[in-house]
Amino acid sequence: MAAPPAVDPARLEAVTDLLQESWAVSRPVILAGSGAVHAGAGPALRRLGELTGALLATTLLARGLFEGDAFELDVAGTFSTSLGAELLGHADTVIAVGASLNPFTTLSGTLFREARVIQIDTDETAFGRHVQVEAELALVGDAREVAEGLVAELERRGHSSDGLRTPEIAQRLAEFDPLSELSDQSVPGAIDPRTLMVELHRILPRNRVVVVDPGHHCSFAARYLRAPGPESFVWPFDAGSIGVGVGEGIGATLGSPEGTVGVVAVGDGALMMALADIETAVRYRVPVVFVCSNDSALGAEVHFLDMIGQPTELATHTTPDLARVAEALGAEGFTVRTAGDLAALRERFRHPLEGPVLLDCYVNPQVRGEGLEIVYESYLRPSDAEVAAAGPGSIRP
Repeated sequence: MAAPPAVDPARLEAVTDLLQESWAVSRPVILAGSGAVHAGAGPALRRLGELTGALLATTLLARGLFEGDAFELDVAGTFSTSLGAELLGHADTVIAVGASLNPFTTLSGTLFREARVIQIDTDETAFGRHVQVEAELALVGDAREVAEGLVAELERRGHSSDGLRTPEIAQRLAEFDPLSELSDQSVPGAIDPRTLMVELHRILPRNRVVVVDPGHHCSFAARYLRAPGPESFVWPFDAGSIGVGVGEGIGATLGSPEGTVGVVAVGDGALMMALADIETAVRYRVPVVFVCSNDSALGAEVHFLDMIGQPTELATHTTPDLARVAEALGAEGFTVRTAGDLAALRERFRHPLEGPVLLDCYVNPQVRGEGLEIVYESYLRPSDAEVAAAGPGSIRP
């Protein structure tokens, strides 16, 4: 791999000048992506946050980089909490480090609408690809080296600012409860998938590696089911195939330090495509929990068809009793339909796992993931030609 380009001292000094101007940079946010993780930039970015008063956020693949920091906002964009989205929306400056600023991170460019963007990347073609970046605020270089350079220069100048690091914001972040942003939509026989993931985050062992299989359920699992750090989170979406997370979850668990529990979030349709891997986990006594969100459907397709006004029957299917199927394969199996069922599982997960556990979680299929509009935006938004052909007011813009 080629070495990253050297940092331009003049450009570094210009950005430092800007960060010193409290009239221009009073509500800063540092947004770290996977490039910051791979460069080992976490400690330098934490210090940069202290000097500038910046709140700390990450992309999904860098989640956990700032774990434990009192001013961490968690993930920016599609998987933001309500409090995180509110505070991110108030930023006047975003320091994006090793992050592409794609539509999922920026809510298609709307999340930081009023903010000036400072972008740090080794790839010059990344600048302005998704959001506007002024030429003098584009820093080419290794994420850690640039962050350390900014820290060194700010410290040399004796600069320090409270920015958004106020006692009020610290208290709001410390007291925030994800359930407070939800209007629970559990129904008889089926739990709200958001409530499910919030409660499982609290119940399941903290020393975990989290694997989120593709599918509608990931809207909830990726938002609420956190991992200890970026190295403990697996997002197997490159193949674009549901079910791959089951095998990858087994591999990720076996490849983690002893005592780590695997947590694999998967849909019922995807699990049916990978049932043989449950027996593999049994045979090798892999300590992994398969969290199956069961809506008796290919959920993403159901919601997409519904959004474009088409029948959804072809995307629904019958599902066997997956907890009993798991038991037949030699795993532990539990059925979850209510918050009470989850409470009963709390005691189980206070004890070590000696093999795989499958949670067959019946979820309310009417709860739609908030990110689907972004995923399917190109299908839902008509082209200019379609709008012109239909005439004014005929097609929803």
